[in-house]
Amino acid sequence: MEAKGGSSQLSTTGRLLPDGTRAPQGSTAYLNDIARVDTTFQDWLRANPDVPQGLADGRVTARYQLVHATPGGKVRIFELQLDRATLDIRLVDN
Repeated sequence: MEAKGGSSQLSTTGRLLPDGTRAPQGSTAYLNDIARVDTTFQDWLRANPDVPQGLADGRVTARYQLVHATPGGKVRIFELQLDRATLDIRLVDN
C-alpha cells in the first residue's frame, strides 16, 4: 500500500534502484525494491515461506493500493497495476 494525504501525489522520480535506474512510486519495480529492503517485511516472508512461492507460481495474488486521504477527511482507495511478469517478491540474503 502507498499512503498519501492532502494534495500529495505519487512521486514520479521514486527511488534509485541498485542498477542505477529509478522506479516511480506505485510501479512494480518500486514495490519489488521496497520488499527487498524492508527488513520487517523480509522477516514476515521468512515466517511465511509459502507466500513468495505462491506469488511466483500464481497461487497467491498481490494487490498494490494507493490510499489517499483528502484534507476534508475523505479516504479513497485506488488499485495500482502490478506487472506479474516483473513482480519479484522474495527472500533476500542478509
